Amino acid sequence: MAEHDYKSETKRKEEGEGGNQDIWTIIQKNQTADIIESGASNQPNLLVVGAKASGKTTVIETIINRTGGSSKTHGGAPDPTTSLDYRYMGQGLRSGAHVLLTHIWELGGGQSLTKLVDISINTDSLERSGVVIVLDLSNPKSILADITYWIAVISKRISDVIDKISARRPKAAETLRAKAQNRVGGSKHLDIQ
Repeated sequence: MAEHDYKSETKRKEEGEGGNQDIWTIIQKNQTADIIESGASNQPNLLVVGAKASGKTTVIETIINRTGGSSKTHGGAPDPTTSLDYRYMGQGLRSGAHVLLTHIWELGGGQSLTKLVDISINTDSLERSGVVIVLDLSNPKSILADITYWIAVISKRISDVIDKISARRPKAAETLRAKAQNRVGGSKHLDIQ
């Protein structure tokens, strides 16, 4: 399908479904259109964090292999990640001419290595980054503390990066905020409020 036809189809679907789309559908459509327009130079960056042995590697293996669970041949649990692990995943887009390369970072070691978040979320990657917080449901007492901790760590890192960007470009913070809101349907979307 030609690039022009894809954009028309996306616009038609958005207009036809109105505000009934969930936030993830809107993000996916906008990201695909952005990648096609930018010549695949806007590669997504995904950081996966969580407690030790919470299932981070299994989540990543599921995303990459689309089979569910670990890719270990004997069906055992994956080896623990000791620090910051990097992987990538390439996938062709609907236009056929572009390949989407997704950078995937896994922070091992639980809360002991949070400073390594700085490598994945930085001034170059902030605008195209996402974070997955994996929670260990087999330990329900830790869920609230874990999610609160990781949200605080990620929020602090994002604030620090925005401050660095704003020091070079004064209106950058507001621009980044507006772009983020537009990716999910604007500031009026129910998930933003």
